[in-house]
Amino acid sequence: TVKPVRLMKWLVALLTPEGGTTLDTFTGSGTTLLAAHLEGFKSIGIEREPQYCDIIRARLNHLIDNE
Repeated sequence: TVKPVRLMKWLVALLTPEGGTTLDTFTGSGTTLLAAHLEGFKSIGIEREPQYCDIIRARLNHLIDNE
């Protein structure tokens, strides 16, 4: 499902312990990974569809390039 980054930032911060790592087993377009990065957490994403991996990489690269 499509989720807003703002919602996922709140959930990641709520559920991930300090110094923890967020695991997203169905990464999709990478929203949870983006949220984890923005909240200062490490993250691991698992996605089986190659086309989504391209989207995830592009979104993360865009975020990192604009920090």
